Amino acid sequence: MEAIGAVLLLAVVVEALIQVIKGWLPTGASVVGWLWPVVGAIIGVALCLLADVDLLHLAGVDLKSPPIGMILTGLLISRGASFVHDIWANVNSR
Repeated sequence: MEAIGAVLLLAVVVEALIQVIKGWLPTGASVVGWLWPVVGAIIGVALCLLADVDLLHLAGVDLKSPPIGMILTGLLISRGASFVHDIWANVNSR
């Protein structure tokens, strides 16, 4: 259960970092829509590699190359960041 909490926390951190980066852009700056998921994936993978977070390993699936599990976990976390953003937007709109 502790691992799920860590993954959710990392998803929140990724979403927060994306929002910070968006805040650095000049007002009215045009950015292609596909950029934000890519930025989220890069941040998620980097955090998982730096923190040694690997959901597959925690689930008992040991890969021959451990960084692959961390990379996949980072991609899942980046997708989770979008989910966290959607929930946050729904809560704030009420």
